[in-house]
Amino acid sequence: CSRERSRRRASNEGAGGEIYHAIYYVAESPHTPDVIYTGADDGMLHITKNGGGDWTEITIPNTGEGMVNQIEVSPHDPGTVYVAFNRYKFNDFTPHIFKSTDYGQTWNRMVNGIANDAHVRVIREDPKQKDLLFAGTELGLYVSFDGGIKWNEFQQNLPIVPITDLMVHGNDLIIATQGRAFWVMDDLNPLYELSQAANTDFHVYEPENAIRDNAFRSGSTAIGQNPYPGFSVMYYIKENVDSIPLKVEFMNASGELVRSYASDASDRQEKITKKSGMNRLNWNLSRVNFDGVQGVFVGLGAGGHRVAPGRYTMKMTYGDQDVTKRLTVSPDPKWEATTAEYQEQQQQLEIVREMIEGLQAKANDIRSIRGQIQDMQSRISKDDFESVHEKADEIIEMINTSEEQKVQPDQKTFQDVINFPNKLEVQLLHIYGTIDGVEPPVTDGQKKRVRDMTSKYQEVMNQAGTIEKGLNDLMELIRTEKVPFIAAKKKK
Repeated sequence: CSRERSRRRASNEGAGGEIYHAIYYVAESPHTPDVIYTGADDGMLHITKNGGGDWTEITIPNTGEGMVNQIEVSPHDPGTVYVAFNRYKFNDFTPHIFKSTDYGQTWNRMVNGIANDAHVRVIREDPKQKDLLFAGTELGLYVSFDGGIKWNEFQQNLPIVPITDLMVHGNDLIIATQGRAFWVMDDLNPLYELSQAANTDFHVYEPENAIRDNAFRSGSTAIGQNPYPGFSVMYYIKENVDSIPLKVEFMNASGELVRSYASDASDRQEKITKKSGMNRLNWNLSRVNFDGVQGVFVGLGAGGHRVAPGRYTMKMTYGDQDVTKRLTVSPDPKWEATTAEYQEQQQQLEIVREMIEGLQAKANDIRSIRGQIQDMQSRISKDDFESVHEKADEIIEMINTSEEQKVQPDQKTFQDVINFPNKLEVQLLHIYGTIDGVEPPVTDGQKKRVRDMTSKYQEVMNQAGTIEKGLNDLMELIRTEKVPFIAAKKKK
């Protein structure tokens, strides 16, 4: 596959360091194994169309001596081939990408848009979209949407570094660099749908399927980062109008709403931003976090549980336009669990979640009632309304007793548990997080703990009836005693 060059370098080392004619790259056509290309480190190219029975030279003319660094056969057209050719070993850093559409019989150089000193090491054509090309150069990454006619820088957050190889795997672009590790560009769907988005005022890109995993994710930029743990939905608004609301709803296979976001949401965790141009919404597969009890510290573990693997639907609405996408949450491939086991885990989590929400709502209610009663007492004289004060003190005592079983308001930091033991709220949050923290099945011990907590929860919540009756008696007393609704606070 190589021939003797008439021109040799001025001096040859005895070790053979300047002896060329080595085959540097071999590319088999993805359409047939009979078509094979070879490129040598002296610039020569050959092709066989019968599995190596016969070879034909297709060396690119007028290139001078150089290296065929890489060959890419188009996955869409059997006759189209791309060659990354360079001469950097001769201190010539000019970029060279050559394209042939006739099995190498004729060639065209296509480097419009690539920097003059960014010699090319690798070209790949996306297997899903014809004419979508990626080029790795000495100075970074480039992309072409028209088969190489025009190239654009595609650096994003990639450092300026030599790129030695590229691979499109699934919907991701994997990049090998020289000295700066591997990089992965997750989700190429925005590139596939670029032309569609350009012709509309509102476009939602196809989200990648999500994997429910327990991978470690660090916020440190000094180490590699895993992909976002869930759905990362990109959407385009040509010209955003502040008065037009944006709403996103995620439903499970049964049509039940499991998570929602809105641009006009009052709750920060359900708020979604929108602006002109590209936007992104991240959902980590978790249900909405608990509201908590105002003024009560609970530390870590107050987040919502993850939804189960399965089919989901996302509906995104912007004004009078709505887009629906079918989504899939896949289970962790490292774990073996049945659909029934995931469903049981969700059932246990929903039981505990309902108790946590009920407990927190009741705790907020009684704390608010206590505050209102104390405010009333501060405005009326005990001498003038003795019976009202006595009844109020009685209810406050009931509330204090009930509160002590539900929550622990004396904890201010996670270390305070040493002096102020956890109450039912944190106990429920703990078993909730324990069940959600690992993949199923749910253990017998966890299920027994849920049953024990259910009994305790019912016991604690039953006290609400006593407080409610006492509050009704107080309200009646306030009416009969004609306690003023508005009055200045009494002097101490």
